[in-house]
Amino acid sequence: MKSRALEVNLSDTRVDVSIDPEYNVLLEIVDSYVGIKNRITIFLKELSHPYRNREFIISEARHFSLQYFHLYRRHPRGAQALNLFAGIFLDTFESDPDTSLKTGAADNLVLFIQNILKESGPDIPDSYLDVVKNTLEKIETYNKTDFFYFVKSYYQPNKIANLLLDNVRKEHGVFGAINRFMVKFHGDSFDYWLSREDPLSWASRSMDIKTLDRNLVKILEQVSHTRIQEWKKELENITHSLDSKSRETAKALAALVNYQKFVGIVQSIPRQIMSGRKDNIQAWHLKLTFLFYIIHIPGLAAIHVQALREINTTLSHLIDNADFKKDISIIDQAFLLLKEHKGKHPETVLDCIHKIGEAVYRTSQIDLINHFIDRTVDHGFQFPMIEGTGEDWQIKSNTAHVKNIRIFLDLISRHPKKSRRLLSALIISLAIGGVFIKDTDLFPRDITKFLNSDIGPVFNLVKQLARLLPAFFNEIGAEGRLRDISTALDEACQRKDRLIHFLRKQCHVESSGRIVDFIQEVILFWKTGNKEKLEPYVPPSIYHEIDGSGPFVDGPGII
Repeated sequence: MKSRALEVNLSDTRVDVSIDPEYNVLLEIVDSYVGIKNRITIFLKELSHPYRNREFIISEARHFSLQYFHLYRRHPRGAQALNLFAGIFLDTFESDPDTSLKTGAADNLVLFIQNILKESGPDIPDSYLDVVKNTLEKIETYNKTDFFYFVKSYYQPNKIANLLLDNVRKEHGVFGAINRFMVKFHGDSFDYWLSREDPLSWASRSMDIKTLDRNLVKILEQVSHTRIQEWKKELENITHSLDSKSRETAKALAALVNYQKFVGIVQSIPRQIMSGRKDNIQAWHLKLTFLFYIIHIPGLAAIHVQALREINTTLSHLIDNADFKKDISIIDQAFLLLKEHKGKHPETVLDCIHKIGEAVYRTSQIDLINHFIDRTVDHGFQFPMIEGTGEDWQIKSNTAHVKNIRIFLDLISRHPKKSRRLLSALIISLAIGGVFIKDTDLFPRDITKFLNSDIGPVFNLVKQLARLLPAFFNEIGAEGRLRDISTALDEACQRKDRLIHFLRKQCHVESSGRIVDFIQEVILFWKTGNKEKLEPYVPPSIYHEIDGSGPFVDGPGII
């Protein structure tokens, strides 16, 4: 498929690219390997291009620096090649403000350093150690914001220190570099966790800590500010009492709790709380409170999804408990924190709301149900947010939209009479934000299930809702007359009309209520020759191929 838009973009950015001479050493090392040389040539041209794709560069730099280390190791200019890869990662990190690219560059640079030390073993040359030393010294000069990408990296520097201790028996300046790096690393890590709220303080706002079993409190103390202050004091003692360039200092620094290890300790706390306490209601409350703490801390983003899943099961247990029915503060706290994450993990958050709702409806307490509905409505609705059609011919929309409708319908059907406000909120949300349902969503099943519930007391509201749900299809793939007519229309112009061909495929593969509007716009286009209103319905490449006049437009226009 030939895209005019792509041609314009390529003509604007097309330049004659020659590989920077400093990278010739990489070509020299792989000269005997045709396949590798061809691939690395593409990589180096991209690297030398003024409009380089940095995501591609990070991916390929990782591949070549790790997979072919054995080639660099046995080449006389291997250290020069390794130094180039370190520079590529550093340059990419410094050149792009994009958070994901910086994270990728930082992670892969630390992994690259680890790989040099691991693969070289005890016979590591001084020139390789110089590469490690210079890279660590460069990273150490970054400001606090940029350095923090290395603090929170999946690959932690403790492993670099341990590899140096295992493989380097002689004195070398690399120990001074790793020690200075680790001091800054641990200092920033401890400062970050101390800048967050103390878990003990967080828990005390929801429950009386003094009434808790002492063993439960001890579990929380593992990640308390008091414990982190102790670790920070250890760091200060190491920096003051030991030689900053010594192996002993590196060993002591490597033994400290690093950023990712702390995240692992935090992740284990809910499991420790419940160990042997399945029937202890206080333990369940403390577990839930701590799970809320986890999703409240940005630095624990790596374990947020797991925490949200555990909140599901914990809330269900607590709401089913008789003692919880009178206490709605945890529902308020749950929604407050879920709202912070609905943009990042919308479907997981909806699952949480569904589980809370199921437990609340089981109580049959109207006050609790009304309170839940109020908080659910306040939380907001996942609108379809259609952004047009991509080059893969798929409609770009919010995947959580249909799930949100399904969850609301399921909750309403549990007790329609008590759910008038939730049903009204759903009608208003769909009327304002629109509805996008595909035949592959099999939504008629949900409608049937909903209509089979006790809708009598809210029949007028149900009729208003039914008018908004465009569930036109009872078969997947638009079988029957729609398929026959669309196929005949496409075959009439021998599949050469790009617009009609796309319309046909859209009907067959992914039918939705949007097809009706699309057909109306096609007819309007035939009448006026103005294609602007077709843009949201077709991929950019097809849109640019559509002409406002010609054999496929003039005839239908006359009709």
